[in-house]
Amino acid sequence: MPSPRPRQPKPRPADGPVASQEAIKELGTNGGGFFNGTQLTPYENPNPLTNLLEMLAILSFRWPSPIRLARWLAIRARAGR
Repeated sequence: MPSPRPRQPKPRPADGPVASQEAIKELGTNGGGFFNGTQLTPYENPNPLTNLLEMLAILSFRWPSPIRLARWLAIRARAGR
C-alpha cells in the first residue's frame, strides 16, 4: 500500500512593503515595484476604473514636466542667461 501524500500548505499571497515602493514605481520608467510586475496583481488595480484613474494620474505627472522645462528654458533665454 502506498504511503499517503504529505499535506501541502496553501499558498499565501505575497505581502510586504508595497506602499513604500508604489510611489517609486509610479515615478520611474522601468516598472518593477514590490511584485515585479507593473500592473499584474489584484492589489494594484482591482477593476478597470481604478486602472483608468491610475493611467490618468501617471500621465498627469509626466506630461507637464517637459512642457514646464521648455518654458523655463525659454524664459532664461529671453533673460540672456
